[in-house]
Amino acid sequence: MMTSLLIPSDKKKLPTSCKLKLAILGDKHVGKTSLLTRYIRGMFNPTYIHTAGGDISEKSVHINGVSVHLTLIDSAGHKYVRSLIKSLYRNVHGIMIVYDVTREHTFESLTDWLRQINMVNTNSPFVMLVGNKKDLSTYSRIPTPRAMAFAQQHGLVLMEVSAKTGCNVMEAFNSLVCGTFKEKLPGGYMIDSIKLSDEQDKDKDGSCCGRS
Repeated sequence: MMTSLLIPSDKKKLPTSCKLKLAILGDKHVGKTSLLTRYIRGMFNPTYIHTAGGDISEKSVHINGVSVHLTLIDSAGHKYVRSLIKSLYRNVHGIMIVYDVTREHTFESLTDWLRQINMVNTNSPFVMLVGNKKDLSTYSRIPTPRAMAFAQQHGLVLMEVSAKTGCNVMEAFNSLVCGTFKEKLPGGYMIDSIKLSDEQDKDKDGSCCGRS
């Protein structure tokens, strides 16, 4: 599948192609694999899938005529393997840290994840936060204003999503890809709009929650 991301043209000549390496981090059971499956395949598997170490997926997108090859790393969130997975995100260009809006300890772990990233990654990656399971807002333990305050404190983008309904998942990954692409290019490029043209966009299920 192809996703076309449209950004304003710039007088500087863009490369014809580039590669971006992205990692999905967060505690166990926050839905990292479900989010990636929704993004790559446009589907949701209600059965829990244990990630041992890290799984790698690939996807191609276009950004303003540039062919971008994405390597997406789905990392394990169990504490006993965290020291082993550091090598997976040591040299990535962009990182999505996921927490579960219904479990407060996964939100409290964000500080430790940020600390680990700063210690391990010398690439100055683009980092964003994603609160998953927005469809369970009735059971939410992390109010949006609290999450936004944390994101603003650390200068990060925040989005609340639902891997189950598909709400905001494409938007979150597009934000990750565009933010990473922008920071990777010398001088950076302002991204004003995103145009999606992906097959899975034609069949979104469930109502969409608000974007944060």
